[in-house]
Amino acid sequence: MRFGLRFFVLASLLVAAPGASQEPWTVERVLSLETVFGPQLGDDFVVFSKAVPRPIADGPGGARIHVAVIDGLESALSGAAEPRWLIAGEDSASGVAVRPGSRTITSLETVEGKRLVHARSIEGGDPTLLADTVSVGSYAWRPDGKAFAFTSTDEMPDARKAAQDAGIKPVIVDEDWRHRSLWIWEEGVGARKLTEGTSVFEFHWSPDGTKLACACAPRNLVDDSYMFKRLHVVDVATGARELLVDNPGKLGGFDWSADGAHIAYVSAADPNDPHAGMLYSVDVDSGEVNALTRGLLGMVQSVRRMDDGFLLLESVGVRTRLRHVSVEGLDRWIFDPKSARIAIDDVVVGPSVLAFTAESRRHPAELFVMASGGKDFQRVTDTNPWLADATFGEQSVVRFRARDRLPIEGVLIKPIGYEEGKRYPLVIVVHGGPEAHNVDGWL
Repeated sequence: MRFGLRFFVLASLLVAAPGASQEPWTVERVLSLETVFGPQLGDDFVVFSKAVPRPIADGPGGARIHVAVIDGLESALSGAAEPRWLIAGEDSASGVAVRPGSRTITSLETVEGKRLVHARSIEGGDPTLLADTVSVGSYAWRPDGKAFAFTSTDEMPDARKAAQDAGIKPVIVDEDWRHRSLWIWEEGVGARKLTEGTSVFEFHWSPDGTKLACACAPRNLVDDSYMFKRLHVVDVATGARELLVDNPGKLGGFDWSADGAHIAYVSAADPNDPHAGMLYSVDVDSGEVNALTRGLLGMVQSVRRMDDGFLLLESVGVRTRLRHVSVEGLDRWIFDPKSARIAIDDVVVGPSVLAFTAESRRHPAELFVMASGGKDFQRVTDTNPWLADATFGEQSVVRFRARDRLPIEGVLIKPIGYEEGKRYPLVIVVHGGPEAHNVDGWL
């Protein structure tokens, strides 16, 4: 377990003692909790999504995804901003992104069975179809905002489709699959397919928009997505695909350096490493690989490009932190919100502002903004205001050593009204580490 996660334990003393909260905990309240996710930065605005559970009376179904904008990053940093909802009520959106160089967001909506990219102004209004393509899986805008790359599952072979139309629909595990191919749509040109004979699970544009870094696997299967993704570079003009790194085992996130000369990527250290958690950098021209986090007693959760290096979201024990490093892996600054006891879930980078979502022991994920430099940060949203009047049991981090001296760290939650010396039933949730990670957050 070289990345230092050890085995985390979440322990909860489950008997609620007398001294009820002002806002009682009920099944209905728990099932109504809303969560913020997916921050996106525009030139002077931030967009975010919110998962709103479907009312029980509406019957089964997934949460509705609402979308809001905060126009003016200075107001967001000052705490004076009020979100303006672009998608709310019974409407829902997926695949939300900001179109670079515009005051427009895009999202995926289903038209005649196909998921297609639609656009709408952040000023409001109805969405309009932007591109009539094959059905879109995931997509990413080119830095100039005039094209986007996207994945789409290949068409079903004619014989297979004819059989299905005739009612013959066997399920053949790990054999009935089709490639997840990479496409590009360009304004004024249309869509064209870039890859053949491989499945693309993640992709990022080079800063100049001429190449795409891609996580490619031999097959579009779950096992392949875990163990057989390798880092490739695709030339957008020709579609030529080149293996850049034969990374061992699992591959995590990756991004280009600002000058396009390097790609930083998160990878397992060897084929037996149960999690991609170490950061490496590869020279795009030479293929030379450098380890940037050797000896880190933690793991890298994600990597984002900055003008002068990379921003890492790291977990160390049950805490999280942001670390800005140079292309060579040297520290520039660290934002460790230990005193605030927030756990960062996701982060995006702008020229002068970072936006991130974070949870705490008192609330699910909310939106925060911070000036680049890792100093002052501001909570922007208050999605479940009733939690301010709720009473919680004490939540603390516990550390001990197992019989074999292995360090174990976990989170203990005591019941409301806990009395020292009194015995309580105890539930232990062991996630089976080190392939997952519990944080000292919303549990």
